[in-house]
Amino acid sequence: MENLNEGLVLHTASHLLHRAIAAISGVNEQELEYSYNEATPDNPPEVVVWERYEGGAGVSEVFENTLRTNPVAVYQELLGSILCPIDLAESSTWTSVEQLRAELAQRWCLPEDNELIIRVVEEAEAERQVQIQQQEQGEEERMMCQPPQGHDGCPACIHTTYCTERDNQNLSVSRMVGEAILCCFVQQVSREEQEVLSNQAIVQGFKQSHILSANPEQGLYDVMIF
Repeated sequence: MENLNEGLVLHTASHLLHRAIAAISGVNEQELEYSYNEATPDNPPEVVVWERYEGGAGVSEVFENTLRTNPVAVYQELLGSILCPIDLAESSTWTSVEQLRAELAQRWCLPEDNELIIRVVEEAEAERQVQIQQQEQGEEERMMCQPPQGHDGCPACIHTTYCTERDNQNLSVSRMVGEAILCCFVQQVSREEQEVLSNQAIVQGFKQSHILSANPEQGLYDVMIF
């Protein structure tokens, strides 16, 4: 089982960013490499992803432009790596697809008709039906994400082909840590705070701070923070 430490957090963040950049820029993951450095007295922790081949194909520019103009696309790519349908299928917290869809939408501040939410729920329901059939037929289960077999959502969902710890990815990255990282990208703020964040975003070259969900009556907004 993983030990929660700075290295685990940074390595998990590296995988999330590596996968998101590849997906958004439309390149194969093998064309990118990553590294991370833990904090020192003189430098903060950092995660770096770069193109493997000299000259590159403008991947960093594509990702930066997407981050500035459509940050929700980046958020959804990151989120797609930690919403594991197998893990969700094994969860006993939901009894209908409608309930799961509502719970995921609320937790991640997305509409229930969001394509990612719909796709993940459909895959989780399909996986649950397979697991039920296996149990009825007495077949050996093909995969387990819950303890003790997986203990951390079986982090295969955030594995990368060219992980720096190729044979030890289960101990080097954590889906649950990935969830915690994604939670840091969303902050609930007041109307006044939202206006301040929007102005700051524009100064930094972003279109504006992106509102994922809003409750105008209470003056509360769930805003993406990058």
